[in-house]
Amino acid sequence: MRFARILPALAAVLALTPVARAVDWAPITPEELALQKPKIDPNADAEALFWEVWISDQSQGDMIQNVKTHYVRVKIFTERGVESQSTVDLTGIRGLSAAVRIHDLRARTIKPDGAIVDLEKDAVFERDVAKAGGVKVLTRSFSMPNVEPGDIIEYQWREFTDNTISWNERLYFQRDIPAWRVTYHVRPHPRAGQVGLMMRSQAFNVETSGFKQEPQDFWGVSALDMPAFVEESYMPPEDEVRSWMLIFYTRENKADVEKFWNQFGKDVHKEFEQYTKADGGVKKKAAELTAGAADDEQKLAKILDFCRNEIRNPFHDRFGVSAEERASIKDNRNASDTLKNMQGTGFDINMLFAALLQSAGLDARPVMTSRRDGRFFNINFLDRYFLKDIAVGVRIGEGWRFFDLAYPYAEPGMLNWAQEGVAALIPDSKAPTWEQTPMSAPERTTARRTGDFTLLPDGTLEGTVRFEYTGHYGATRKIANDGRTEQERIDAFTEGVTNRLSTAEVSEMKFENVDSLDAPFIYSYKVRIPGYATMTGKRMFFQPNFFERNVGAAFTTSERIHDIYFRHGWRELDTITIQLPKGMEFEEASAPEGTNIQNVGHYNIKISITPEGKLIYARDFLFGQNGTILFPKTSYSQLKGLFDFLKKQDDHVLTLREASTAAQAN
Repeated sequence: MRFARILPALAAVLALTPVARAVDWAPITPEELALQKPKIDPNADAEALFWEVWISDQSQGDMIQNVKTHYVRVKIFTERGVESQSTVDLTGIRGLSAAVRIHDLRARTIKPDGAIVDLEKDAVFERDVAKAGGVKVLTRSFSMPNVEPGDIIEYQWREFTDNTISWNERLYFQRDIPAWRVTYHVRPHPRAGQVGLMMRSQAFNVETSGFKQEPQDFWGVSALDMPAFVEESYMPPEDEVRSWMLIFYTRENKADVEKFWNQFGKDVHKEFEQYTKADGGVKKKAAELTAGAADDEQKLAKILDFCRNEIRNPFHDRFGVSAEERASIKDNRNASDTLKNMQGTGFDINMLFAALLQSAGLDARPVMTSRRDGRFFNINFLDRYFLKDIAVGVRIGEGWRFFDLAYPYAEPGMLNWAQEGVAALIPDSKAPTWEQTPMSAPERTTARRTGDFTLLPDGTLEGTVRFEYTGHYGATRKIANDGRTEQERIDAFTEGVTNRLSTAEVSEMKFENVDSLDAPFIYSYKVRIPGYATMTGKRMFFQPNFFERNVGAAFTTSERIHDIYFRHGWRELDTITIQLPKGMEFEEASAPEGTNIQNVGHYNIKISITPEGKLIYARDFLFGQNGTILFPKTSYSQLKGLFDFLKKQDDHVLTLREASTAAQAN
């Protein structure tokens, strides 16, 4: 909100400023040409000798503009390095007010003897990789010419982004390969001071040289000997563990933590008042909705139901509104407009929700929440960048409850998973306070998986399958599917089955509650899997847990770089029935082992056989009790051991054999 006001003010006082120019090729030393082994990582296939970026905020006529000039030099050591580094994809965007345009691309390969092979212009290809909402994502691709181990490749390009400046710009020091030196040269807009702005920076997980003044009003900062960034399964958010820096413009004089957030909370409270101020229409609606309510609990429930179910958000995929239609929708100025129009953005609906609650006599207000799907919030970083989500807090009794109607699929009492268990600032005109949003219990995020199968004498498994997802599981699947057509859903989920079970034949796939606010996300299908059981002579071996068949191990490496992090707690409840082939009996009917995961969860398995020859398999796995979802990497061996044990139990195999004549008669 604040940025939307400052940026036009900044543009209004700017005059034409110099445009950043492309850089010359830097000299190549004999040592670089002769280099045969990596410097940082002995197993590296390639290393960047340097990666430099010039970032300039400037003006072009009466338009502000951000220009980035990239220059990369890479030494190739192996054939894998040739394969991974010689093809380069650069991404641009069209269709936005701040579209990214790529220009001035040039590249070359340098042989160990100093011979140079330049990139030909016709070797550069441009293609669309995505298009949605009137926005086109373009990739400009090129392959470096004649690359072999021992070569150096280097390339440059420039990015032009109109109508924007380096407002919360992320500068990454870790790349996909090790880098000897990563340098950023930053030039703030020369007239930012005229609107009271200054540029600041904050480094994360990296030691830098500190900014040093350079010619042409640039400021340079470097980091040396940067290892490659390595992704791991179940790691914390990338920005929490990767080496990077944030640059941003600010007005505040950041001297004291308490004073900064106290003033910020007061400013935000005043800013929100213009959106939540209730007129006669809002007050009348609040009285109408809460008529007959016995207490605040009932008032809250009635107003929540109205805002969730009656106020339309045309900017959400569940309503299927086109980009052209959205562009014609007028902005709501306040809660009154949202109520009159019976529609608005997620922000608008949150403001109306708060206004109705206040009109009904409840202590409710918009609140600022952090998130944990990016950099974890730290109160000592005195900027609102990591505190930018807007929810609604309602005081019931002695505590606060939190809601975010911009995220409609969150079940009542839950938030987006990234907003749970985080710091939230309660704005106030006198004394803003900090609260922590609650974490949902694992039982609220449940996957109920049921299968009713028949195992045929030739080892084929066939039957019906049903999945039911609640909580965060249900919400994430609804978000992924509410914008798809029915056929797109069928194709995506069928591919998921056949990727796991290559011989599977899937039919009659159906979906339920794809865009329902409260009902669980459900899908079901029929499946036939030839060769599910392995036949050896008169014996048949099969895995009763269909849902875990061919699912990879959670952790595969012996060592760990990052901490272990799960988004939220969860529960899996599997119920599988398998009609066994006639004329066969168990040779080995042992059951998998269960375990109690102390203070974190449990894992229980039960297997039984009915007199009719049906196997009944029940599995109950719960993880993440007490909000325990983050584990230090020092506990990796124990955690890996636990999940390896669970994997072994999930993969448990039962053995059948031909029954004796007497047994068949029985």
